[in-house]
Amino acid sequence: MDRNGYNPNLFGSHDGTCWLCGNVTDTNRHELFRGKNRANSKREGLWLALCPRCHRLAHKHEYEEELHRIGEVMFCTVEGNTREKFREIFGKEYIE
Repeated sequence: MDRNGYNPNLFGSHDGTCWLCGNVTDTNRHELFRGKNRANSKREGLWLALCPRCHRLAHKHEYEEELHRIGEVMFCTVEGNTREKFREIFGKEYIE
């Protein structure tokens, strides 16, 4: 965990390269889950490095919902993580 509370992300995304478009540029960290689940996103590695343009897109509803589904899938790829554990931490499931 870094000094800002971020564990390494599950996507292989790193600061300086946008996960969505691949541009090497200044990036911002985008937590896949907001509000009360922001800290959970940081702790569970469910964040992405995004360029400013892609970061704005990630906050649009249609993209946000897809990132929630991707986040749930990535969470469940970690040994010992299950959909039930995801629901316990994040309060709901996004994949039906």
